[in-house]
Amino acid sequence: MKTCGHTMGTPDRDIFQAIQLFALIGYDGIEVRCAPDGQIDPLSISPDEIRRIIDCALECGIDFACLTPYAKNYVDPAERKKTLAEMRKTIEVAEALGCARVRSYGGIEADGAWGPSVEGVRETGRIAAGHGVTICVENHAGTLTMSAADTVRFVEDVGLDNVGILYDHAWVRVAGQETIEEAIDMQMPYLRHAHVKDWKFVDGEVSNREACLLGEGDIDWPTVLRMLRVKGYDGYLSDEYEKKWHPDKLPDAAIGMKKNREYVLRHIS
Repeated sequence: MKTCGHTMGTPDRDIFQAIQLFALIGYDGIEVRCAPDGQIDPLSISPDEIRRIIDCALECGIDFACLTPYAKNYVDPAERKKTLAEMRKTIEVAEALGCARVRSYGGIEADGAWGPSVEGVRETGRIAAGHGVTICVENHAGTLTMSAADTVRFVEDVGLDNVGILYDHAWVRVAGQETIEEAIDMQMPYLRHAHVKDWKFVDGEVSNREACLLGEGDIDWPTVLRMLRVKGYDGYLSDEYEKKWHPDKLPDAAIGMKKNREYVLRHIS
């Protein structure tokens, strides 16, 4: 398994500073937030900036593990058009950067959303196939793919070889529908990328979460990491360090993400 840093953990750093920091920490790769306030905005990035980003990554020895856009509404016709346009642009940037993966949400929670969302991700997957990119559907709250079982069903309904799963065990744990072994076993055939992050459940309530360093919260990461190793997962473990959303709960990335990487390495070695 390889480690990478997620730029969710570096909201105060641009893409070049994030690459340099992650190289210093010792990560193998980088996962990049793709949004107007992210380190890459696929809708506005220029060819010159892409070239400079590539040069920086090559100089630092950092690979691009995944690009992470936020478009997800395939239900409303106008929003569907915007979602597909944003996903297409992100896929094109991924190809230019030599990035093999693009994160996708599994649609939105709404009445009648399953069919349009599956078809929308299928269309996204077809676009990605033409660029040599894999779409990774994430376990995530607010989507149709929070539990492992729902994510597997969604990806199987999409039915494309280049559409797999981004395993985010923290959200699977909150969904509470599968054990760790069940979640990994059912998702393993489709597993293409994985996130790690930890939360403390205040008063034991999964709905009341506080971000913390790996090993300081209530997610059983030792078991998850050990089982991923035993089951043969050899992809990236991306530190989705939530400094962007919880700036006061976490130390600076130079401290916290370094500690997180050391924690992961202890449990996969």
